[in-house]
Amino acid sequence: MASQIRFGDYLSKVSVQHNKINYNQLTPKPEKDSNGKLIPIHPKKLTFTPVDIVRLLKPYLGVRIMEQLQAVIPLGLYLALFQILMLRQDVTDSWVITMGLGAVIIGLMLFMEGLKLGLMPFGEVIGNGLPKKIPSPGSTAGRLPIRYRCHLCGTCNRCTTGRWCQCRCHQGPLPLHPSQ
Repeated sequence: MASQIRFGDYLSKVSVQHNKINYNQLTPKPEKDSNGKLIPIHPKKLTFTPVDIVRLLKPYLGVRIMEQLQAVIPLGLYLALFQILMLRQDVTDSWVITMGLGAVIIGLMLFMEGLKLGLMPFGEVIGNGLPKKIPSPGSTAGRLPIRYRCHLCGTCNRCTTGRWCQCRCHQGPLPLHPSQ
């Protein structure tokens, strides 16, 4: 089943302001020596101003920090309101709590990025490759519970083909006895 996302959410994730620069504008023209061989180009080290660094990181970090803010801020508010309304105590050292929540936001942001870049592609490779390596008896063993349940239903005879049966017995509770 394909998951659905709002078009506005899609646009907010994919729309990043950027400028296109031709690579030829960034590199010097190649020059040849007297023998006609190309002279190696040694580019100078790139230097960035703080404004350049902010412009580079803002589209990338902004989205990821906002995702974590949406997850952590309600939890922090809930805990503060619980302490004030239920326990009837003031929130002491609120700056320490705020710094802790900021560290949690940054940690979650890095953790989620690690999952997206490291573990999810790894799991996808394993998930796509593992069924190809399981021999036929292994995949048949995985379908046996479904086939047995359809057999207990007793109203269909298509369960041996490996497809879902017409009686939809796999959607209801498992009958305790074949006659039920």
